[in-house]
Amino acid sequence: MKQSHYITLTLALFASATTASAATYQTETFLSQDDAAGYLDEPRGFDTDADSIYVLDTINNRIEKVKNDGSLERVAGSGEYGYKNDSALTAQFAEPQDIAVFGDHAEQIFIADTNNNVIRKLENGVVTTFLTGLSGPKGIVVEGDTLFISDTGNNRILGISRAGGNTTEFATGLNQPTKLLYWPDARSIIFVNAGEGTVRAVNVS
Repeated sequence: MKQSHYITLTLALFASATTASAATYQTETFLSQDDAAGYLDEPRGFDTDADSIYVLDTINNRIEKVKNDGSLERVAGSGEYGYKNDSALTAQFAEPQDIAVFGDHAEQIFIADTNNNVIRKLENGVVTTFLTGLSGPKGIVVEGDTLFISDTGNNRILGISRAGGNTTEFATGLNQPTKLLYWPDARSIIFVNAGEGTVRAVNVS
Protein backbone atom coordinates (compact mmCIF):
# COMPACT_ATOMS: atom_id res chain seq x y z
CA MET A 1 0.00 0.00 0.00
CA LYS A 2 1.35 3.43 -0.92
CA GLN A 3 1.57 5.83 1.99
CA SER A 4 -1.10 8.52 1.82
CA HIS A 5 0.13 12.08 1.53
CA TYR A 6 -2.26 14.87 0.72
CA ILE A 7 -2.63 18.58 1.28
CA THR A 8 -5.50 21.01 1.32
CA LEU A 9 -5.36 23.48 -1.53
CA THR A 10 -5.78 27.13 -0.63
CA LEU A 11 -6.18 30.33 -2.56
CA ALA A 12 -2.52 31.00 -1.86
CA LEU A 13 -1.74 28.73 -4.78
CA PHE A 14 -3.33 31.31 -6.98
CA ALA A 15 -2.18 34.46 -5.20
CA SER A 16 -0.52 35.82 -8.30
CA ALA A 17 -3.92 36.08 -9.94
CA THR A 18 -4.94 38.80 -7.50
CA THR A 19 -2.39 41.19 -8.96
CA ALA A 20 -4.10 41.24 -12.34
CA SER A 21 -6.68 43.87 -13.21
CA ALA A 22 -10.27 42.84 -12.75
CA ALA A 23 -11.88 41.69 -15.97
CA THR A 24 -15.40 40.87 -17.04
CA TYR A 25 -15.98 37.65 -18.95
CA GLN A 26 -19.11 36.39 -20.62
CA THR A 27 -20.26 32.79 -20.74
CA GLU A 28 -22.52 31.11 -23.22
CA THR A 29 -24.31 27.78 -23.34
CA PHE A 30 -22.28 25.25 -25.29
CA LEU A 31 -24.75 22.37 -25.25
CA SER A 32 -28.21 22.06 -23.76
CA GLN A 33 -31.38 20.04 -23.93
CA ASP A 34 -32.99 22.74 -26.05
CA ASP A 35 -30.52 22.86 -28.94
CA ALA A 36 -29.11 19.33 -29.00
CA ALA A 37 -30.53 16.73 -31.34
CA GLY A 38 -31.06 14.56 -28.32
CA TYR A 39 -32.04 14.82 -24.71
CA LEU A 40 -29.56 15.40 -21.89
CA ASP A 41 -30.77 14.73 -18.36
CA GLU A 42 -28.43 15.88 -15.58
CA PRO A 43 -25.10 15.30 -17.38
CA ARG A 44 -22.46 14.84 -14.66
CA GLY A 45 -19.19 14.27 -16.50
CA PHE A 46 -17.36 14.76 -19.77
CA ASP A 47 -13.97 14.19 -21.39
CA THR A 48 -12.35 14.59 -24.80
CA ASP A 49 -10.17 12.83 -27.32
CA ALA A 50 -8.27 14.61 -30.10
CA ASP A 51 -11.41 15.46 -32.05
CA SER A 52 -14.56 15.08 -29.98
CA ILE A 53 -16.25 15.76 -26.66
CA TYR A 54 -17.93 12.88 -24.84
CA VAL A 55 -20.70 13.69 -22.38
CA LEU A 56 -21.99 11.38 -19.67
CA ASP A 57 -25.78 11.69 -19.78
CA THR A 58 -26.24 10.45 -16.24
CA ILE A 59 -29.98 10.08 -15.73
CA ASN A 60 -30.44 8.73 -19.25
CA ASN A 61 -27.65 6.19 -18.58
CA ARG A 62 -25.88 6.94 -21.85
CA ILE A 63 -22.61 8.28 -23.24
CA GLU A 64 -23.05 10.84 -26.00
CA LYS A 65 -20.53 12.28 -28.46
CA VAL A 66 -20.94 15.92 -29.45
CA LYS A 67 -20.82 16.18 -33.23
CA ASN A 68 -19.49 19.17 -35.17
CA ASP A 69 -22.99 20.53 -35.72
CA GLY A 70 -23.72 20.41 -31.97
CA SER A 71 -25.98 17.39 -32.19
CA LEU A 72 -25.45 14.23 -30.17
CA GLU A 73 -24.45 10.75 -31.25
CA ARG A 74 -25.08 7.93 -28.79
CA VAL A 75 -21.85 6.05 -28.11
CA ALA A 76 -22.94 3.65 -25.38
CA GLY A 77 -25.92 2.77 -23.22
CA SER A 78 -29.38 1.62 -24.17
CA GLY A 79 -30.91 4.31 -21.96
CA GLU A 80 -32.34 1.75 -19.55
CA TYR A 81 -31.24 1.72 -15.90
CA GLY A 82 -29.51 -1.55 -15.12
CA TYR A 83 -26.31 -3.57 -15.21
CA LYS A 84 -25.63 -5.27 -18.52
CA ASN A 85 -22.32 -5.93 -20.26
CA ASP A 86 -22.94 -6.10 -23.99
CA SER A 87 -22.32 -4.30 -27.25
CA ALA A 88 -22.06 -0.57 -26.71
CA LEU A 89 -25.59 0.49 -27.63
CA THR A 90 -27.36 -2.28 -25.72
CA ALA A 91 -25.28 -2.14 -22.53
CA GLN A 92 -26.93 -0.78 -19.39
CA PHE A 93 -25.61 1.60 -16.72
CA ALA A 94 -26.99 2.85 -13.40
CA GLU A 95 -26.64 6.64 -13.17
CA PRO A 96 -22.91 6.81 -14.00
CA GLN A 97 -21.29 10.05 -12.90
CA ASP A 98 -17.92 10.37 -14.62
CA ILE A 99 -15.94 9.16 -17.62
CA ALA A 100 -12.29 9.13 -18.67
CA VAL A 101 -11.31 8.88 -22.33
CA PHE A 102 -7.98 7.38 -23.40
CA GLY A 103 -6.42 7.76 -26.84
CA ASP A 104 -6.67 10.23 -29.71
CA HIS A 105 -9.70 8.38 -31.04
CA ALA A 106 -11.28 7.18 -27.79
CA GLU A 107 -9.71 3.75 -27.98
CA GLN A 108 -10.86 3.20 -24.39
CA ILE A 109 -13.56 4.93 -22.36
CA PHE A 110 -13.76 4.20 -18.63
CA ILE A 111 -17.05 4.85 -16.84
CA ALA A 112 -17.64 5.37 -13.13
CA ASP A 113 -20.91 3.40 -13.00
CA THR A 114 -21.90 4.88 -9.69
CA ASN A 115 -25.02 3.01 -8.63
CA ASN A 116 -23.56 -0.31 -9.78
CA ASN A 117 -20.46 0.31 -7.62
CA VAL A 118 -18.09 -0.57 -10.46
CA ILE A 119 -15.87 0.86 -13.18
CA ARG A 120 -16.93 -0.18 -16.69
CA LYS A 121 -14.82 -0.06 -19.85
CA LEU A 122 -15.90 0.60 -23.43
CA GLU A 123 -13.41 -0.79 -25.95
CA ASN A 124 -13.84 -2.05 -29.51
CA GLY A 125 -17.57 -1.47 -29.31
CA VAL A 126 -18.12 -3.63 -26.23
CA VAL A 127 -18.83 -2.65 -22.61
CA THR A 128 -17.25 -4.81 -19.90
CA THR A 129 -16.80 -4.55 -16.14
CA PHE A 130 -13.27 -3.35 -15.41
CA LEU A 131 -13.18 -3.05 -11.60
CA THR A 132 -15.49 -4.20 -8.81
CA GLY A 133 -15.46 -3.83 -5.02
CA LEU A 134 -16.15 -0.09 -5.02
CA SER A 135 -18.79 1.99 -3.28
CA GLY A 136 -20.51 4.64 -5.36
CA PRO A 137 -17.50 5.85 -7.40
CA LYS A 138 -18.04 9.43 -8.60
CA GLY A 139 -14.73 10.48 -10.13
CA ILE A 140 -12.30 9.02 -12.65
CA VAL A 141 -9.36 10.27 -14.69
CA VAL A 142 -6.78 8.54 -16.86
CA GLU A 143 -3.15 9.66 -17.03
CA GLY A 144 -0.81 7.63 -19.21
CA ASP A 145 -1.19 3.99 -18.28
CA THR A 146 -2.90 4.67 -14.95
CA LEU A 147 -6.55 5.12 -14.10
CA PHE A 148 -7.30 7.10 -10.93
CA ILE A 149 -10.65 6.60 -9.18
CA SER A 150 -12.61 8.35 -6.45
CA ASP A 151 -14.02 5.42 -4.50
CA THR A 152 -16.47 7.82 -2.93
CA GLY A 153 -18.34 5.61 -0.48
CA ASN A 154 -15.10 4.06 0.77
CA ASN A 155 -13.51 7.52 1.18
CA ARG A 156 -10.35 6.81 -0.77
CA ILE A 157 -8.47 7.51 -4.02
CA LEU A 158 -7.29 4.47 -5.96
CA GLY A 159 -4.97 3.89 -8.89
CA ILE A 160 -4.94 0.93 -11.26
CA SER A 161 -3.25 0.12 -14.55
CA ARG A 162 -5.40 0.48 -17.67
CA ALA A 163 -4.54 -3.15 -18.32
CA GLY A 164 -6.13 -4.16 -15.00
CA GLY A 165 -4.56 -5.85 -12.01
CA ASN A 166 -4.20 -4.79 -8.40
CA THR A 167 -5.22 -1.37 -7.12
CA THR A 168 -3.05 1.05 -5.14
CA GLU A 169 -4.49 3.27 -2.40
CA PHE A 170 -3.11 6.79 -2.75
CA ALA A 171 -5.30 8.40 -0.09
CA THR A 172 -7.63 6.99 2.57
CA GLY A 173 -9.76 8.41 5.37
CA LEU A 174 -11.23 11.07 3.10
CA ASN A 175 -14.73 12.53 3.20
CA GLN A 176 -16.73 11.71 0.06
CA PRO A 177 -14.10 12.36 -2.63
CA THR A 178 -15.70 13.05 -6.00
CA LYS A 179 -14.31 14.75 -9.11
CA LEU A 180 -10.65 14.29 -10.06
CA LEU A 181 -8.06 15.81 -12.35
CA TYR A 182 -4.35 15.19 -12.85
CA TRP A 183 -1.98 18.10 -12.10
CA PRO A 184 1.19 17.28 -14.09
CA ASP A 185 3.46 19.97 -12.63
CA ALA A 186 2.99 18.56 -9.14
CA ARG A 187 2.48 14.95 -10.22
CA SER A 188 -0.65 15.03 -8.13
CA ILE A 189 -4.32 14.25 -8.30
CA ILE A 190 -6.58 17.17 -7.41
CA PHE A 191 -9.94 16.09 -6.05
CA VAL A 192 -13.09 17.48 -4.47
CA ASN A 193 -13.47 16.24 -0.90
CA ALA A 194 -17.16 16.95 -0.94
CA GLY A 195 -17.99 15.95 2.62
CA GLU A 196 -15.82 18.71 4.06
CA GLY A 197 -16.23 21.22 1.22
CA THR A 198 -12.55 21.35 0.23
CA VAL A 199 -10.37 20.73 -2.80
CA ARG A 200 -7.33 18.61 -1.98
CA ALA A 201 -4.27 17.14 -3.65
CA VAL A 202 -2.48 13.82 -3.32
CA ASN A 203 0.96 13.18 -4.78
CA VAL A 204 0.93 10.09 -6.98
CA SER A 205 4.51 10.10 -8.29
